[in-house]
Amino acid sequence: MENLTVRVFRSIEHLDMLRVQWEELLAKYPQGSMFSTWEWLTTWWRAFGADQQLHVLAFEDSSSQLVGLVPLSLITRKFLGKRWKILQLMGDGSGDSDNLDLVVASGYAPAVVGSLLAYLEDHSDLWDFCELNTIPMGSSSAKILVTSLVERKWNHAFAETPCCQISLPNDWDTYFKQLSSTMRKNFKYHLRRLEKRPNFRIYRCSHENELLQFLPALFELHQKRWRANGDPGSFGSDKRRGFYQQLSSLLLNRSWLEFWILEIGGKPIAADYGFRYNSVVYALQAGFDPSEHADSPGFCLKGVMLKALIESGVQKYDFLAGFGQNKAQWNAQPSHYQHVHFARRRSLGGIYLRTRYQLKSAKEWLRERLPVGLWKLLHRCNAFISVSAK
Repeated sequence: MENLTVRVFRSIEHLDMLRVQWEELLAKYPQGSMFSTWEWLTTWWRAFGADQQLHVLAFEDSSSQLVGLVPLSLITRKFLGKRWKILQLMGDGSGDSDNLDLVVASGYAPAVVGSLLAYLEDHSDLWDFCELNTIPMGSSSAKILVTSLVERKWNHAFAETPCCQISLPNDWDTYFKQLSSTMRKNFKYHLRRLEKRPNFRIYRCSHENELLQFLPALFELHQKRWRANGDPGSFGSDKRRGFYQQLSSLLLNRSWLEFWILEIGGKPIAADYGFRYNSVVYALQAGFDPSEHADSPGFCLKGVMLKALIESGVQKYDFLAGFGQNKAQWNAQPSHYQHVHFARRRSLGGIYLRTRYQLKSAKEWLRERLPVGLWKLLHRCNAFISVSAK
């Protein structure tokens, strides 16, 4: 296994200098996604990273070529009366990032993972516990990391959460036939109804002036939809709105933005926001006017958009986290993200890991066996105790 040099980046300004090499490396990583790009992660950090410490590890070979990038950040969390130092993947924590990963050039995963664990061993005072979340199941780097943790007998725990994607064929007719007959019938019916309304229009945002106009529309439509269900919605946060505004300009300049609008009479009534990286489009946010529910504008916008994406050569549409009927109806297939949590052998972090997961298992055991009323009572008591202890 080749010995690699490790460079540490602790400020976003220094990390910006790595942009060209970062992009070249990501192009060599088969599982690379938008969520590992310089554009996504540095913009995310400027919006949400104020309470974290940056700790990005860059791995170089003997010719000073960047062959691995592990973008980490350090947070603290109080548990069992102690503040623990936890390393996590940069981008984690706000609920906006999926598909976070270790970015590694082909053939270098064993060397990068070995160097990463050696670095963590040598800098044991830096961290207590490592929490790598929402790694895609196909990550070659994560697979080797898991094997290495087992071989070294480090304390570790693995978990999964659902996600789903659509594998798109080369033409719309083939894809449309994969949908249920009810789905096809409903799509045609509602689209015809919308097309008969005055000044019906569906289009992709492609200019900065459109972006300035329609991002506020996305925020409002999304909020309307969730408020109607009694939920505060994602865009009640100033930080998140600012993040989307900064990110959207960067993605638009690179032709990566997939932001679609459905208008009636010059007024947006549905919006679908995502982005394209290579041949994959990721669905991030959507919204529609609840008062227009009868005509299913969000549903129709999704179908028209998918048709256009197929015709432009997109091979996969990634719904990201979660799997439900609203995604399954588009022929989305379920998959999982993996969460890899670990700590060194015979360390306080190992105690944290074991205790946390033992408590989690005990909680799940109780939930399965206690009567619903008693479980709710215990849950309320625990919430009261937690609040009182703060």
